[in-house]
Amino acid sequence: MKPKHEFRSHDSVVIPRYLSVGCSEDPRVTHYGPARRNLYLIHYVISGTGYFNGNTVKAGQGFLITPKMDEHYYPDEKDPWCYLWFISSDPTMEYFFAQYDADKESGIFSFRNVGVVESVMKRLMSETNALRFSYTQILEYFLKIYNHCIYTAPKDKRSNEKLYFDYSVEYINAFLSSPITVEELCLRLGISQAYLYKIFKNNVGCSPKQYILKEKLLHAQLLLAESDLSVSEIGAAVGFSDVLSFSRFFSVRKGCSPTEYRQSVAQKRAEP
Repeated sequence: MKPKHEFRSHDSVVIPRYLSVGCSEDPRVTHYGPARRNLYLIHYVISGTGYFNGNTVKAGQGFLITPKMDEHYYPDEKDPWCYLWFISSDPTMEYFFAQYDADKESGIFSFRNVGVVESVMKRLMSETNALRFSYTQILEYFLKIYNHCIYTAPKDKRSNEKLYFDYSVEYINAFLSSPITVEELCLRLGISQAYLYKIFKNNVGCSPKQYILKEKLLHAQLLLAESDLSVSEIGAAVGFSDVLSFSRFFSVRKGCSPTEYRQSVAQKRAEP
């Protein structure tokens, strides 16, 4: 299998925007085809054996499917496989596919740390409604498996740094209404605070904490200017549990209270 184009180590890494995830050990579910789909799929076999386009696939192996590719896979009758999969329609998946070192003919690859994939599977199976997983959560699972099971450091480390930075920004934007901490972000990424600090300094010239506070302030300003939400509601929308803490945070950084800021914006708009 050959991707449509090769991504080099200095290419900008783009986070896939469209991802879904699932897992199963039910033989009624873990087969498909023969057919073709206009999708990118990654399968990680956790246990058992199966067959993909006539090739045997065992635990610790997986297979990649690209759009409009012939696909037919099914479990072994005596030792049916259990696997986890990711599906995306985003062409940026080609970057990741190129990193899997899959066999060019079969699309089959080997991966490290089966236990990491199994831990993600257990988390998925503990949730009765898979639709409750947000894009950010699915992306977190995708990157966790990629980082622990597939990724090897490129010669130019900027690509991996960009990957961590893009995920951090996605996560911060998705959870502005929560009291996000740098410690929490590092735990989700599996990296040290010193490395995350370096990543943010290299990309935006400030620390992760400063960036989080800056984004909260910008979002608060936008809501004050463009919405009819109360100051208390806006404070909650950017992660503050009480209006006094939010007002103090806003006043220190803007030199005026949230109410005064809203009034000044309204006054400027009313001027001829």
